[in-house]
Amino acid sequence: MRSFKKILLVIILLLCYTETSLANEKIYDFIIKVNLNENKLFLFKAEKEEKKNIKSYPICGPKQSYYPLPLIGEIQNIIFNPSWIPTEKTKKEYFEKNNKELPDKILSGDKRNAMGKVKIIINFENFSDPIRIHGTNKPKSIGRKESRGCIRMRNVDALEMAKLINNKKTKVIIE
Repeated sequence: MRSFKKILLVIILLLCYTETSLANEKIYDFIIKVNLNENKLFLFKAEKEEKKNIKSYPICGPKQSYYPLPLIGEIQNIIFNPSWIPTEKTKKEYFEKNNKELPDKILSGDKRNAMGKVKIIINFENFSDPIRIHGTNKPKSIGRKESRGCIRMRNVDALEMAKLINNKKTKVIIE
């Protein structure tokens, strides 16, 4: 009788542990994988234990390694028609190239706005600098390695993907 009670107790504890661990596990609706070597972004629909490749998009990746790979995070926010606040380094490079100064903030619709039509903000587990997935005002950069760390997409592609994943739990992996 005692061994039966012990077995029953073990079974109950295992069931409780499994239920608790599943409740704490993060469940994602979508997974974005960015392959910097191929200059491609892959969008997957997460379905239980599987993932279904929905679409792949060409991207512009960083011209050099700015961060440790892989980067793993999740979408924090999506901003449509974003403004852009260029970094001091970007403003300096722009001035050297164009002999004109960039303002501190560039509004949506301005042809100088590097964010394009949408900005996807990611919270990474192992890196704190801002790296975004966003549209671009330089469509000819797609397929190349030219950015300072962000992942550029054609505006039409960035908008399409953003509308699909908006308000959905989305994991991001950059490798």
